[in-house]
Amino acid sequence: MLDLYLSTWRKAFTWQGRASRKEYWLFMLVAVAAAMLFLGVTIYLKMMAFFWVYAVWIAICLIPSLSVAIRRLHDINLSGWWIAVIFALSSGMEIAWAAPSVDRWLVASFSVDMWIVSTTVAVIINIAWLAAMLWKGTKGDNRFGPPPAGKAPEAPSPEAYRREIDAMHQGHESEDHDAEVHIGDKASDRA
Repeated sequence: MLDLYLSTWRKAFTWQGRASRKEYWLFMLVAVAAAMLFLGVTIYLKMMAFFWVYAVWIAICLIPSLSVAIRRLHDINLSGWWIAVIFALSSGMEIAWAAPSVDRWLVASFSVDMWIVSTTVAVIINIAWLAAMLWKGTKGDNRFGPPPAGKAPEAPSPEAYRREIDAMHQGHESEDHDAEVHIGDKASDRA
């Protein structure tokens, strides 16, 4: 598991290929847990020094997070450019939420309807992102390459099992037939 986590750091600037669900979620879990720890210590101790540790950690994790997210999208056969769409929509929502608090004249013009629309869009974006990151990767190769290393092989279908068993039975039948011929040959040699 540590190897998988460290491999995400080694592939921080790798934009091609695919990342498994396990690789994505392991990296994100550790990154978010560490960020929450740094932020919690900052709030508890009321020390700005820990806030800077938090900010630096977020900055350090930005590129590997982006890389593993793009490779995760590749695993479900989607272009990494979808991140740009999500970023643009999310940025629009951030601006919509923050603008009224910055300019007082916007407060009056920013209706409740706009808050509802922007919040609804943000929720939809987050649900779509969560679904994409939880979606099972494409079986076998896709346009972004082979499946991520370390993925468990797919279980054979019942039909594949039947074919294999039939082939084994046919192999045993021919071995039995060959043994009978050889035994028969030896018996005739003795006579």
